[in-house]
This record gives sequence, structure tokens and C-alpha cells, in this order.
Amino acid sequence: MAGTLDVLFAVNTIVALWALIKAYPCSFFIVANLAIVARALSNIARYGQPSSQSFLPRYIFGDNHMGIAMNVLAIASAVAFVLVAVPLSSRARRHAGYWPAVPRFVLVAALLYLVLVAASMRTVFAARYSEQQVFDVALTGGGHTLSMSILVYTLLRRICSGWMRPVHGLLICAAVLFLTDYLKGLTGLATGYLLLAGCLFLRQEGGLARYSVKILTLLAAAALSAVVMRGVRVHLHEQGLGAVSSYVTSLTSVEGHTATAGEGIERTANGTQYACHMLECIDLYERGISRSWASIYRPIEYTFKPAPLLSALGLSRSPEAAWELMDHFIHGGGIFVLGELYWNGGYLCVFVMMLFFVGLAKLCDERCMTSPAWALVAICYGGTLLMGFGYGVAQIMRGLINSVGLLAAFWLYSLVRRSSSLEFDRDTRETVPALGISGRLPGDQHNQRL
Repeated sequence: MAGTLDVLFAVNTIVALWALIKAYPCSFFIVANLAIVARALSNIARYGQPSSQSFLPRYIFGDNHMGIAMNVLAIASAVAFVLVAVPLSSRARRHAGYWPAVPRFVLVAALLYLVLVAASMRTVFAARYSEQQVFDVALTGGGHTLSMSILVYTLLRRICSGWMRPVHGLLICAAVLFLTDYLKGLTGLATGYLLLAGCLFLRQEGGLARYSVKILTLLAAAALSAVVMRGVRVHLHEQGLGAVSSYVTSLTSVEGHTATAGEGIERTANGTQYACHMLECIDLYERGISRSWASIYRPIEYTFKPAPLLSALGLSRSPEAAWELMDHFIHGGGIFVLGELYWNGGYLCVFVMMLFFVGLAKLCDERCMTSPAWALVAICYGGTLLMGFGYGVAQIMRGLINSVGLLAAFWLYSLVRRSSSLEFDRDTRETVPALGISGRLPGDQHNQRL
């Protein structure tokens, strides 16, 4: 079993790196998560229950549960390999000629929200991690991802229009994420958006070799920063930067204790926890406790009942899968998507929903530069994928729902105002549809400031 999992780890790692070099960020995020969990399951199969998960019942690490986990991972890996390797769109890499601006009041609102997010929590240098909240309402949810998506789209538009260099756009994105997330000890969403921006921005300048060097350097820097921050965020407010040097030193010995700990470097990327999520969900489904596909349709309910407004409006909503899992097992938070899918409907749910998630990711990767509409979908959906795969279906669907909401809002705005992203061209009187959904702007007009 461990040998098969080693093969899955190697295949997924190769596919993930290939997707990154091809500038397919959405596909990369999914396959990278599969690779991390494959490594964690391999170590569990070889050495037994991980020491960091000693509070879990030993029976869930038995051969039956591990065999099902390997099958689930194999199904997901096969779907990902086929869909990532096979072109799905004949429109790939044909760049859009028209990039409409986000309405100014929307951009201002997004930037103000990001300022509020940065001000809503103290840094990990000033307060213990998870005890940093300044406001009574948490602002790091759907509004945060929506605002970051609007910012990334705006920067991408300026880069594609020739008004900004890719590296400058990436630095702006990194600075915002540093203030809103990294300084607060939050790494998942920030790393996802940083790598997404890197793929979209850096590919617009230079050849493949130059891009590959830049994106692999960015990946290494982002991964190291995230790993170190996750390891020291609890101690920074007491030990300061001394905690960083101590943790980096301890990292060098992690792999040396794999045989006794049952886990290696994948633990720093939550791989061990995600693997245990799978085993916990498999145990529940095999005992007849199923969510019956509820995870697939409940994100719609969560959209209309946002968590920050529940108490204010006196509303209640169905529990998310991660919270429901806590009724059965102690765990460190979140829920790995593959485990959640199996808990909802066994192998069939895993196969159907992985077709949807990976298929949509590949379409976003191939079409994100063909129209502003696809760019928005790719940014909203892809920005949440890296973290979302470890936090459940609801987290992934949040990004997709954000993109649908943005497209609908811009379409309605264009109907009302007939300006900005939809107006009559003064010379030709030809209607230019919003967000590239249909129609084209004359070639000599594509760089005009809107």
C-alpha cells in the first residue's frame, strides 16, 4: 500500500509542477493538495498513526480505512491527471483585446474592506495567535476573498493593458496580503492569491524559461514563508524573531524522525491533518453516517445567510461539514475535500465532484486570458482553492459563488448605467458587451482607458 501511495505522490508532484510551469494555477492548487496528502498517507501506511494525531482512535488507521483512502486518492488523481493533461478548450491562450474596468465605487469599497480586514486583527507580534480579534465581527471570510479577487483583477487589467509591469502588480498584491494576512499569522488564503497572481502576472512578460524561473522562485519563497509562519505564529508575541531561528533549525531534523513520528515535512503543510480528515470521514460513512450530498447544495444556503449577520438578524443555518465532524472526532479544524466528498456519497460523489472541480479549474486556466469574464471566474475560484481544499467544499464553492455574483452585479450595473464596462462606442455605435461575454471591441480601441 505504501508503495502505491509513493507512486501517487510522485505522479501528482510531477503534474503539479507541470501545471505551474504551464501557468495553470487552479489545476496546480488541486494537484498539489493531492500530492501532499499522498505523502502523508504513505507515511501512515508505512509507520502507523502519526504522533501529532495521537488523540484519534487507533482503529481508523487500520488497513480497511487506509485501503479506502488510497482508492479515493487514486480516483481523484486519475481524474486530475486526465483533465490537466488533455486540452479542454480550443480558445486557449488567445488573449482578450478588451479589459473593462471595475466600477470605481466597487474598487473603492473593496480596498476599504481590505483596510478594515487589516485593522480588525492585531499582528502575531502583538497578541497570541487566534486571540487577535479587535472587532466583534470576523471580517476574514467571504468579503475578504471577494475584495482580493477584485484587486487582483484590477491589477491584471492594468498589466494586460500595458499600464503596469507584472512585477509591480505582484509587489502590490504581496504588500496587501502581508498586511491583511501574513502579519496576522494567516497563510492559506494569502499563499493561494499570491501564487495565483504570480502565474497570471508573470506569464505576461518574457519567455517560458524566464517565467519558469520566476514562478518556481516565487513558489519556494511563498512555501517557506508559509511554513515558517505556521510554525512560529503562536510564539512570536512572546519570543519575537528568536522563535523564527529556533523553528528553522528544528525543520532540518523533521524528516529524520519520520519513522518514529509517522509523519515528515508534509505535516508543516497540514498534510497529516488532511489525511486524518479522510480517515475520519471514511469511518463515518462506513458506519452508515452519511451527509447525503448535503455539502454540495448547502453552500447556497450559506451564501444567503453569511456568518457575520446570523446573530444580528436572528438567523440560523445548517452546520458546515467541518463543524459536524467535530461532533464525532477531535481535529485541528477544516476538513479535507476528498474525505468530505466520500462522507457525502462514497466513491460516486468523489468521482462526480472531482470531475466538476478539476474540470472547472482547467477551463479557468485555459480561458482566463481569453475574456475578462473568465479571468474573474479564475481569480475568484482559483484564489480559494489552495486553502479551500483543506477547509471543505463550502470554502471552494464560496469562490465560485463570488464569481457568479460579481458577473451578475457587473451585468446589472452595465444595464443601468450603460457605461464603464458596457457603452456605445462613439465612433462605430457598436455595442461592446461587458466582461467579454460576447462581441469584440475594435482592435485599435482595445487599450483605451475606460
